[in-house]
Amino acid sequence: MRTYNTLSLIVDSELPIPINIQLKEQIKFLIKMEYVLPGDYLPTVNQLADQLTINRNTINWVYTQLKEEGFLLMQKGRRTQIRDSQQVRSLVQKKDLDDIVKTSIETAIEKGFTFDEFVASTFMHHHFFIENPHSARFLFIECKEHDHIFYSEEIKKHTGAHITELFIEDMRDIEEDVLDVKEINGIITTLNHADEVKAHFSRINLPIYTIGATLSPIDLMNIAKLKEGTKVAFICLGDKGGEWMANRVEEAGIQHIVSIAGGISEKRNLGEIIHSVDYIYASEAVYEKLNHLAPEKTSLLPLKLEKTSERILENLK
Repeated sequence: MRTYNTLSLIVDSELPIPINIQLKEQIKFLIKMEYVLPGDYLPTVNQLADQLTINRNTINWVYTQLKEEGFLLMQKGRRTQIRDSQQVRSLVQKKDLDDIVKTSIETAIEKGFTFDEFVASTFMHHHFFIENPHSARFLFIECKEHDHIFYSEEIKKHTGAHITELFIEDMRDIEEDVLDVKEINGIITTLNHADEVKAHFSRINLPIYTIGATLSPIDLMNIAKLKEGTKVAFICLGDKGGEWMANRVEEAGIQHIVSIAGGISEKRNLGEIIHSVDYIYASEAVYEKLNHLAPEKTSLLPLKLEKTSERILENLK
C-alpha cells in the first residue's frame, strides 16, 4: 500500500478531448497497467490540482466519476484509494491490449514511420477493413443549443451504430421525402424535440426513439450546499441548453439560489453573466472555454443519460 503525492499525468488544452476526460482515462490507464494498485492512496484533490495547475472542481469530478464506476474508494476524512473491485480486476485484464499497441508502435518507428503516420494508418485500416459495414445506421436530431455532442457520443457508445447528426434548425428546412429511409434504421431524438420530430416525419415508416438526460445526484448535492442567494450561472451551447440545466436543478428542489441561464454562443451577454455571478456550472461541451475565461468560478456539470434511455439504446444494438 503506497501513498502518492503526485501522479504521472498531463493535460493538453489543445486536444479536442475535455480535460476531465483526459485525466479520467489516464488514471484508468495507470490502474490498468498496475502502476497504481488496489489499496494505494492517490494525491488529494488539492495536491493534484496544484500539480496540474487546473481547477480543483475538475479533479473532484474525475475522482467522483471513477468512484461511481467502481474504481476508487472515497471516504470522508481519508485519502482517495484504488478499490479492490471487479471493475479494477476487469480493467487490469485488458493490459495485454496495451502491450500489443506498444509493440506495434515501436515496430513502426523502428521501420522509419512517424507516430502520426501510424495513427493515420490504424484509423484508415479500421475504417475500410474492420468497421462492421452491417452496423445499424441512425439519424440523430437535436438542436444546436443543447449539448448534442454528449447525446451523440452516448448513442455511439451504447449502440455501436453509425450516427448521422441533423440539427433541428436544419430539419425544418427539408422535406421529409428527401430522407432516404433505405439508408437508416431509425431516428433518435431527445425529449426536448420529440413532438416536433415525430410531426415532421409522420409520413415516413421509420421508428423514432426518444432519449433523455438528467444530472448526477452528487452534482445536485454540491449545488444544494451553496449559500442562500448565491448567484449561479448555468451555461451550455445556447440559452435553451442553459435553461434546461437550470430547470433540472430547480426540479430537484434547489430553489434557494439565484439562477441565470446562458449560452456560450451568446458572446455579448456571456461576459456580463460571468462578471455578475458567484459560480458557473458548465456542460461538457463548453467547460474548457469557460474554465479558460473564469477558472476561479467555473465547475463542470455533465449530463447523465437516464437509465431508461440507456436501455432503449442498448436494445438498438
